[in-house]
Amino acid sequence: MKKYLNNCIITILLIIILLMLINNKIVIETVTFSFDIWIKSVFPSLFPMFVITKILINYDFVNILSKLLSPIMKLFKTNKNCIFILAASMISGFPSSAIYTNELLDKKIINNKDASKVLLYSHFSNPMFIIGTIPQMLNYNCGLIILFSHYITNFIIALIFRNYQYSNTNNKEICVNKVKDENFALILTKAITSSIDTLLLILGTITITLILTNIVTTIIPIDKVYIASLLEMTQGLKYLSLTNIDINLKITFATMIISFGGLSIFLQIKGVLSKHLINFKTFILARILHALIAGIIVYTLLLL
Repeated sequence: MKKYLNNCIITILLIIILLMLINNKIVIETVTFSFDIWIKSVFPSLFPMFVITKILINYDFVNILSKLLSPIMKLFKTNKNCIFILAASMISGFPSSAIYTNELLDKKIINNKDASKVLLYSHFSNPMFIIGTIPQMLNYNCGLIILFSHYITNFIIALIFRNYQYSNTNNKEICVNKVKDENFALILTKAITSSIDTLLLILGTITITLILTNIVTTIIPIDKVYIASLLEMTQGLKYLSLTNIDINLKITFATMIISFGGLSIFLQIKGVLSKHLINFKTFILARILHALIAGIIVYTLLLL
């Protein structure tokens, strides 16, 4: 069975290489486009947050925040230390939830069950992207209503999965303060290096999924919006903005695309957390629910 699977993977990869050679112009344009997205949007919005949050973790900010906001996590029946992941992800946007989850897992502040649960409802898109970029793409002032629908649905997801993977055995305080052992300069250097490595992984994932999206939509007669939205969020939103449909439906679909995230985001999250045992089947289910519920909420608000 494994040999058969390996042969299938090799065959698919060879076909992809052939298609890339045939469509080399599209590949070059796509790589340039993905780098442009990364350098103008992803890196500026995520790099400072990644560095700062990694430093905060080293200075035991997780314990401080968990003490202040522990009632929220009690409502969701989640380890109180996961509040750091929830709060930081709301500011940074995905895939930052995976980055922060990985940090706390590595330091044994949370366990795999805690991680699997908090990932379900810390799936936030970058607020600046929603408020600043989306209205420009759709040519309509819809940023705040999409932001509200997208964010509030995460908390609805938290309530839906309230009893999933419930564990109160790991709520004790765990000090991860390394100031005694490492000076600030060393902590900063490690934070910068680690953040750049993660952002390069994100760049690579975005590039590969964009190449696959553009090649598939070129050779297969499928509406580009559907396939692009499943594979790469920004490309899906780009094609959606070009469609001639009612603006309310366009905003609704945009909210659903953002809330779902796409294969590119899923691969980034899975790549960051590859060394940990995370239940990604439930994560995918949560993303489908997220897209559906957020779509219903935003469409309802638009009709009011």
